[in-house]
Amino acid sequence: MKYSLLKLRDALSFNFWSIPFTLAIISFCLSLILNHSFLNYGNLWVDLNLITIELDSAQIILSTIAGSVITTTGVVFSITVVTLTLAMSQLGPRLLPNFMRQGKTQITLGIFIGTFIYCLISLSALGGEIVPTIAVLFGMGLGILSFLTLIYFINSIVNMIQLDNILNYIDSEIKKMINREFVNKEEKFELANDHQLERNFNEFNDIDFPYSAHGQCQKNGYIQTINYKKIFNYALEHDLYIEIHKRSGHYILSNYPILTLYSKHTEINQKHIKTIMSYISLGEMRTIIQDIEFGFEQIVEIAVRAMSPGVNEPFTAVHCLNVLTEGLIYLNHYIIPPNYYIDKDNHIRVIFNQTNYESILDTAFDRFRQDAIFDLTVGIRLLDVIIQLLEFNLNIKFAKELVKQSQMIFEGVINKKLSHEDYNKVVKRYQKIISMQK
Repeated sequence: MKYSLLKLRDALSFNFWSIPFTLAIISFCLSLILNHSFLNYGNLWVDLNLITIELDSAQIILSTIAGSVITTTGVVFSITVVTLTLAMSQLGPRLLPNFMRQGKTQITLGIFIGTFIYCLISLSALGGEIVPTIAVLFGMGLGILSFLTLIYFINSIVNMIQLDNILNYIDSEIKKMINREFVNKEEKFELANDHQLERNFNEFNDIDFPYSAHGQCQKNGYIQTINYKKIFNYALEHDLYIEIHKRSGHYILSNYPILTLYSKHTEINQKHIKTIMSYISLGEMRTIIQDIEFGFEQIVEIAVRAMSPGVNEPFTAVHCLNVLTEGLIYLNHYIIPPNYYIDKDNHIRVIFNQTNYESILDTAFDRFRQDAIFDLTVGIRLLDVIIQLLEFNLNIKFAKELVKQSQMIFEGVINKKLSHEDYNKVVKRYQKIISMQK
């Protein structure tokens, strides 16, 4: 249910029709309700000497509001298209969903379209002896709201295209994913020791399963979510053993086997395969719902574009590296869960392809390291980041992978023709990393 709701949220936010359509329906209903209620109780409104509006004035007010908001809607749409085009060319097409998911443009379009529909329906209700004053006043309120929304929209567009806000949004999405998928070190969570883990895997591999079957996807796409808990519960319920070969973020071809089901006693039928495959969702694009590496890749993509010869902004890349470091430090407070589920008898029931520190750090540092060969500023900053990370109480595997990255950075940078001062800067930082590891 959790992943279904997250996917539904992404699907609704990644389009321009859901929020405007909803607000348009609400406006249509409000117009009918207010006009109909005033027809029934309009005489009481007049008897109490409350505000009244002449028919001609009401028509002018509503038609003016309707005409102005529909014109402004076209302007808002044009600004949105220009902003998305600019973002796609400057930051990369894969960052486009981050702009659309924030929903500010959809809300603005929804309020304008809703106001237009409200005024249009209210105009059609005019013509009787009693002018629905309350409906006209509400339309005036929507007009004022539309004006304030336009100011809000312009301000949000200005903030949306600023690099700091883009990076902060991606960083917040990474942290949400870490909170959802990984285990906080402060929580009680027992990991099996290496000996026990090796024994469990050996037991699983030594089992001679008489029945097995592959689970295949019926379409191409990226794996967006895998509900491991439901798969595990289904395996327990039907006495199955399951091995999942791919993880979220991997691209799958049609009819490609992404998992294998095993059974000791009963033959595996199509119902088992279909049920297990229903817990795996595919989509046309990668999402950060269960794919932490995709979040880091987005930050790296901005940095790589900044370091390209056509742009040549190394300090933008350094800023991206700082945000990346913050995400890695946050990750250090969590434990990556093991890549298996065991039953009450300590037998492995589900094995899956779990992300690990090596793949995360490769995603975060590989492109930086490769471009650091051509830009010493980035190379030195990379070594500083590793020193900063090693100052924390890191997981042993995490620290080991960082030192491995520092060695590759050092080997790439040191082979360049450096001045004596730059050479000393690089060597000094690398020697500090080696000493910290010891």
